[in-house]
Amino acid sequence: GCATRAAGERRLKEIVARIIGGAKRHSLQHAILAALPFRGAITTNYDCLFERAVQDVGKDLAVLPAQVGSVRQAWCLKLHGSADLPESIIVTRSDYTRFSKEQAASEGVLQGLLLTQHVLFIGFSMRDENWCRIIETVRAPADSVVARKGTLL
Repeated sequence: GCATRAAGERRLKEIVARIIGGAKRHSLQHAILAALPFRGAITTNYDCLFERAVQDVGKDLAVLPAQVGSVRQAWCLKLHGSADLPESIIVTRSDYTRFSKEQAASEGVLQGLLLTQHVLFIGFSMRDENWCRIIETVRAPADSVVARKGTLL
């Protein structure tokens, strides 16, 4: 029943976290991105490689939503969770359905950024269900404004 499915989902997240979290060295691309001047970043990646690269260039990074309220030089919003917190990983159908309720604040941050900032997404599929729904909530108000403030690449 439900308990068996929940146990299976928990086990799946632990396996995903162990595999993805096993990567210990970031790439040159991570280092280049980390060295850019930025205040915030958004990712759907589970791994912690970007965070390690940011730390290696000497920046203090708050990882959201886990470290919400933490004042740092920069922040990274992990929309789909993090390998270091397996329970946070968004991977199953039920995770996607619960996303809006459980990640409303994260969703609000993303909506605000899309309405007010230039946003560059790198290595992002643009097919994620949550992303598509969030973009639709932002698109209508943005279309009614003559001078748009955000850029989506």
